Amino acid sequence: MSRAKLAGTLWFDASEQRAANNLRTALWRLGRACGQLVSADPDRLVLSPAVRVDATELCELANRLIHEPRPDPADLRDVPLLVARAELLPDWDDGWVVADRERFRLLRLEALERAASVLLGRRCLGEALVAALASVQTEPLRESCRRLVVAVHVAEGNLAEALRSYEEYRAILWQELGIEPSGLMRQLIEPLSRGAVGNGAVPRS
Repeated sequence: MSRAKLAGTLWFDASEQRAANNLRTALWRLGRACGQLVSADPDRLVLSPAVRVDATELCELANRLIHEPRPDPADLRDVPLLVARAELLPDWDDGWVVADRERFRLLRLEALERAASVLLGRRCLGEALVAALASVQTEPLRESCRRLVVAVHVAEGNLAEALRSYEEYRAILWQELGIEPSGLMRQLIEPLSRGAVGNGAVPRS
């Protein structure tokens, strides 16, 4: 970023000269306190390559999870980092962050689904459920997330939880959009429903 733009952003109510002096003082103090965090030339400032940026690392992790045919076990172990960071700069309302926030939301959502699917295939069911539930929390109406939650419950043998998850999704989908779950979801749940009826349960209309 240019020095002038940064100074004007940080000290918008000061004169141009005063803002430039304030920025120069801030950079000097930052260098004394923290070392070389910012690389400076006469006109521009750049964050030092030595500084780790969590948003950048999370985006790189998400892209690897999405695009690698066989995700690295180390990346799968880092899925909790994606689970824990649901939103980019949640307390910021600046216009420039909106597009980046939405891009990160969608990237994280795809990565969590992919991770849940891979972990389910590897029978890491607890980890798969955590990732699937995090994706549901991000986008409650997204059926692919809900199918993963139901599939993990089935794989764990928790059939009642699978049915409960399906009925919860069915209710919210009807309430919000007035539609039923897709055929893919129904195919996943029909064997469980037949089993419930066969055990004496009363089927839903």
